[in-house]
Amino acid sequence: MPLLTSDQEAAAIVAEELGRTTLGVVIGDRVSLYTEDTGSVELPLLPVRSITSVQIAGAPVTYQRTGNALTDLPLFAWVDVVYDHGWADGEEPEIVLAIQGRLSRRITENPTGVQRETIGGRTGYTADYAEDATALSASEKRALRRWSSKRIASSIYTRTPRPADQPVIYQGW
Repeated sequence: MPLLTSDQEAAAIVAEELGRTTLGVVIGDRVSLYTEDTGSVELPLLPVRSITSVQIAGAPVTYQRTGNALTDLPLFAWVDVVYDHGWADGEEPEIVLAIQGRLSRRITENPTGVQRETIGGRTGYTADYAEDATALSASEKRALRRWSSKRIASSIYTRTPRPADQPVIYQGW
């Protein structure tokens, strides 16, 4: 496996925190979401660039879209959505780039994640580092939360079985 540059490693860590495999554009991602009693679903990965299809049991359905929310869907139904999401180069939010840059700098300055080093024993030099170089701080995680697909799932009981070949992403988080 090839070594990553600090910029590549930082981008991968930020993408993972956002629940993504990449910060770049993903074309044709497919999800199955349950509408419950709201007749709406939220697409989990942001930003939503375009929607290719919205279907229930293989048949196209009409819907309204606002941001990453699809509304005016049938109640209590599994909805299959094919959509594009992510950022093209240069479109990333400034906060995402800033956090990625800070993380890259920390990785460059402290690539092995040393939290304390001592040179020369008791009379020598000791340095404590505030954080693990490859970890996002709590404040960085909070700042990224707006763009994150990570949510705490709750239990959901369905009246309609999910097609066996579909991934499950529960709505109502």
